[in-house]
Amino acid sequence: MRSTSRVWVLSCALGLCSWLALQGSLDAQPRPRAPTPIALGTFASGREVDSTLLESALRSALRSHPSLALSPDRARARFLVTGSVVELSERAVGSDEHEVRCRVSIVVADARGGAVRAMLEGRAGVRGGGSDEAMRRSAVRGAAESALRSLATLR
Repeated sequence: MRSTSRVWVLSCALGLCSWLALQGSLDAQPRPRAPTPIALGTFASGREVDSTLLESALRSALRSHPSLALSPDRARARFLVTGSVVELSERAVGSDEHEVRCRVSIVVADARGGAVRAMLEGRAGVRGGGSDEAMRRSAVRGAAESALRSLATLR
């Protein structure tokens, strides 16, 4: 008789603990993940484009990305991003319009050790009648943002 009541009390206690744990987990909000710190490395420049154009585009894209954060200190960064503008082409579309197309290649490496984690490619095009320089900046920025979309999945 005594052992039966002990088993019953233990069963009730375990059931109550399980129910309380389940209630607590349902009420708790999931904690948001901290943004992944990213540092910028060196960028190759070519005939068509200055390397600072891609660097500034990546800075802008990282600032607006919710799961990534631009780290001012390489020692605290999780990843190091380098890259180059692979293609930047311009062509006339109409009498008052032209088109700028850009393709960038981005390499993501571990900040500590340098192991390559991802090789990303981004593409973008801009069409209109704006200034050549503004359209180039816009195309490079769009290509950089396109490449960084898949970077958020790295952890």
